[in-house]
Amino acid sequence: MAQVELAKELFDENKLESYYEKLDHHKKEVFIILVKAIFELSERAINHDESKFNPIEKKIFSKNDFKYKFGTKEYENNKENLKIALRHHYALNRHHPEFFEYGIEEMNLIDLLEMIADWMSASKHYENGDINKSINILKTKYKIGLQLEKVLRNTVEYLKNE
Repeated sequence: MAQVELAKELFDENKLESYYEKLDHHKKEVFIILVKAIFELSERAINHDESKFNPIEKKIFSKNDFKYKFGTKEYENNKENLKIALRHHYALNRHHPEFFEYGIEEMNLIDLLEMIADWMSASKHYENGDINKSINILKTKYKIGLQLEKVLRNTVEYLKNE
């Protein structure tokens, strides 16, 4: 008898209709949220590093940017020459952890996605550049935990191969 009652409950038209209404509503909400993220990412793609066209950054970066291999002493020493431009750049670009008072922990997934795209592109501009070596260096600099590091590496692999 319990099986008959269960079958009646499973095929109750009112419950099925309610289920489909809730599912449809859920799908629409997810769609709206993802489209919002797509628009934000599109804006970020269009406006990425726009501040580098500002005279403050342009003059300094044009002389010094990508001059030295990332992660070397020469690179770190050259950062002093970039100090003013970097401070200006970080203040205007939230895909850099330095934009935030407490760094990477204040970033959102949109910021992180732009950040990893930035790192992937920048690593190609250095002699023998390698995004995985960059992540090894930057995970220490930004105190990135193992879980987020893995997410970033997974994202790199996904974006490299797709």
